[in-house]
Amino acid sequence: AAWPGAAGALCNEALLFHEKCGALIKLSNGHKTAERRRPLDEFNNGVVLTNRPLRDGEMFEIRIDKLVDKWSGSIEIGVTAHNPNSLEYPATMTNLRSGTIMMSGCGILTNGKGTRREYCEFSLDELQEGDHIGLTRKANNALHFYINGVDQGVATTLTPLVVYGVVDLYGMAVKVTIVHNHNHSDRLRRNNAILRALSPEGGRRGPSSPPGATPSVPLGPPVSPPRLLFHPNCGQKAAVVNEGRTALRPHATDDFNHGVVLSARALRDNELFQVRIDKMVDKWAGSIEIGVTTHNPAHLQLPSTMTNLRSGTWMMTGNGVMHNGTTVLDEYGHNLDRLKAGDTVGVVRRDDGTLHFFVNGAAQGPAAWNVPPNVYAVVDLYGQAAQATIVEDGEMTPLGADLSEGDTPGSPESPIPPVLGGGSPSDLRFHRLHGSNALITNGGRTALRQNCRSEFNDAIVISNRALRDGELFEIVIQKMVDRWSGSIEA
Repeated sequence: AAWPGAAGALCNEALLFHEKCGALIKLSNGHKTAERRRPLDEFNNGVVLTNRPLRDGEMFEIRIDKLVDKWSGSIEIGVTAHNPNSLEYPATMTNLRSGTIMMSGCGILTNGKGTRREYCEFSLDELQEGDHIGLTRKANNALHFYINGVDQGVATTLTPLVVYGVVDLYGMAVKVTIVHNHNHSDRLRRNNAILRALSPEGGRRGPSSPPGATPSVPLGPPVSPPRLLFHPNCGQKAAVVNEGRTALRPHATDDFNHGVVLSARALRDNELFQVRIDKMVDKWAGSIEIGVTTHNPAHLQLPSTMTNLRSGTWMMTGNGVMHNGTTVLDEYGHNLDRLKAGDTVGVVRRDDGTLHFFVNGAAQGPAAWNVPPNVYAVVDLYGQAAQATIVEDGEMTPLGADLSEGDTPGSPESPIPPVLGGGSPSDLRFHRLHGSNALITNGGRTALRQNCRSEFNDAIVISNRALRDGELFEIVIQKMVDRWSGSIEA
């Protein structure tokens, strides 16, 4: 694009961060790196803009250098028509009510209001250190965002003619660096990461495999595949012990999530992955969840719970089945929330692409179809489920020792679900009909508001039945966002 006079000269300058920035921003590395000071005390006032407007088709790309595990929400990126020299910087960029388009989470906000609820299947809140985010304004006014070099498509066709790049170092996001396209080593690293994520390892055809091999003989070198174990890359609150056979949440009475573990290799067709529940705690709602994912555990940033993943994942939770975080079967099989220590759960992908779950050896029937090959098994030690051990088909050994460190179950402060008269857990659940922004998970016990940083309402949920006289209906608030005024109503 042609830029008249001084603006044209300015537009040929290297793309850097503007010296005028948010109150807590510190610039370094020749204005290519921006960092939010006091990241454990403050979560906003971290807005930075580019030093000049973006040219048509020019890529503005940053690398996430540092995150902190404290706040909800994370980096936001976009464009604004406001000149940084004259802008009164807001605490967060989505507070601006004019000339501004931002990607937040997996949605698009225009002038602070949600305009695309689910723009892409990746959420910025789930990116990790080393990941890249980019954007470009095309000559036809279309704005595209890129995650690790992959074009996420058109976010809007109404981009202003003159825009500056914007980064909001919000919440977990602390430090970023501008990456230029001529940096070939970064581009190679990024593209290799994408290829690894899209092409899970395991089950590959070995170089010595004859083209006409009998289907019942595994392809590859003529050796048995390694036994199924848990991968050492596991959730923040999980640990893998017992030579990879056992996974646990060592402090299960303190935390109810971050207990995701995956198999160390991909499952073969018709291979049963089965675990025995070794230990339960009588404190939280929900329990063990099991399923499969196309994501390689070596390269996956593990979510707090596996049903948060929005791609390549099938999970049995409660007595329902979820695909990419959305319930696809409501009344599927035996309720996993009712299992006890000593019970087993399993999953198998058949060679016809169907997915089947097993509870105590009993097949629960097909749960999903067209599941791709080379999926990894997933166990989410959620809620009451504190420890599980992989058992091979037919192997029913005694319960393993409690392998947690100093975690003796005591009297829970507020056990959930509540025990009503008669001593049995309540069957109260959330009804399957709910507000358009709500999502029901965990066998009907948990309700959440999707895209909670871009939407604040339309999240009403109601119990699945009328309350009995004297019956207590009680909930635990598990997550809050520090963005909106007002809060829960009941």
